[in-house]
Amino acid sequence: MKFFAFLFLIVSSIHQIYAQDPQIFDKFWRCEGITRSTGTYVSSPEIQFTQPVPSGSFFPNEVVISNCDVRSTMSIFSETENLFTLEGDIIVLEDVCPTNALENFQVLCFGIYWGAGDEPINPFTYTIIDDGDYKLLEVENANGGIAHYTNAPLAVNEFERIQINVYPNPVTNNVNIASEALLQSIRIYDIQGREVYATQFQPGNPTINTEALKTGVYFLKAESDTGQQLTAKFVKK
Repeated sequence: MKFFAFLFLIVSSIHQIYAQDPQIFDKFWRCEGITRSTGTYVSSPEIQFTQPVPSGSFFPNEVVISNCDVRSTMSIFSETENLFTLEGDIIVLEDVCPTNALENFQVLCFGIYWGAGDEPINPFTYTIIDDGDYKLLEVENANGGIAHYTNAPLAVNEFERIQINVYPNPVTNNVNIASEALLQSIRIYDIQGREVYATQFQPGNPTINTEALKTGVYFLKAESDTGQQLTAKFVKK
């Protein structure tokens, strides 16, 4: 059913002007596909089940697009239309893609928002569609390129294939950490790459208090007993 809902989002031709839809804000939007002039590219299981999960987070003054690298820049949202522009410098938190498929998908995702010379492809319009208990989000740039998102979580059996998970997300006071790997240390960075928290992981108490963190997007990096680096993103309300 999710597949058909996604197809419906792709072929949707809703372009009427509405008042700004605040549902876009403060949600974790998982990217399921990219539409460009060369066709539509659907996020494959190899991409969906690999950390980090391609996603977008939208705030009234900031847009964060996450793949292996994370890009953040200032946003200006219209108060009367489902429309926004990207302005100013891009803050980049770099990381290495674990697979070629994820690296290629990252190029497609960033290509929706930035063109040659990292110039934003302004303006962007967005449409939100109800999909039962969840929402589908379509972000379209000035050239007709589209990023397709959902806020539906991965199924339980899909989570079993992910190496690290943080929940709830967004988080208010405490974030829980789950992983099949034996974790040794935890570090949390803000969107500008500054370390704001570090601790040795305690398997008997896999919870971190986040009350001291300011509202925004954070990146949790964990190291396993084998030296493997695992990354997850969460939003602090």
